[in-house]
Amino acid sequence: MDEAPPDQPPSTAAKARLRASLRAQRADPDRDAVARASARVCLQLATLPEFTAATTVGLYWPTRGELDPNGVVDLPAARGVRFAWPHSNPTARSMRFHLAPAGLQPQPGQPAARDAIARTMIAGAYGILEPSGAEIAPEQLDLIVLPGLGFDRQGRRLGYGGGFYDRFLARVGARVFTVGVGFDSQLLERLPTDPHDQPVHTVVTPSELVRVDRAARGGP
Repeated sequence: MDEAPPDQPPSTAAKARLRASLRAQRADPDRDAVARASARVCLQLATLPEFTAATTVGLYWPTRGELDPNGVVDLPAARGVRFAWPHSNPTARSMRFHLAPAGLQPQPGQPAARDAIARTMIAGAYGILEPSGAEIAPEQLDLIVLPGLGFDRQGRRLGYGGGFYDRFLARVGARVFTVGVGFDSQLLERLPTDPHDQPVHTVVTPSELVRVDRAARGGP
């Protein structure tokens, strides 16, 4: 049966089923299709006024067939923006953001160094590439681009179950503008949710840009 155990909310079983289904959709990704979808998402990100106004933007390095948002550093809108990536601590079940090494940040009038940044990344505890530059304070982030298994039109996000992003976003509050990115198939009408789940302000897919109503996401 799919019912949740007595000590677990019904959303636990619903999330588990959704995670299994959404993981299966990405089990054998077409690399060319992923690259095309990633490029379209990057163009959408660069049009956001919150992106063009940002000083420091948090990205992520893709894994498990995820969209790759890092091409945005090569776009004109990224000139002068500092970029940072998550660095996870499995023991503390927490994450921090670190910059790319000095000299590899996109600079005004100079080409970005996405591939050079990639070569400086090192595999973290989960095999995900992590940055080797300096740590930054959470309050320095203006915008964070988040991965996920699924999103809905109210800004709810279904992650992988570790809670790293939810805990980090609970610390920084709604001041940081959050953007969830995924394939069109990852944008659902409604996701199961729990009180600790942190919604995003905007969802971007290759075909859509969904700005979430403040009342719908339950906050600023």
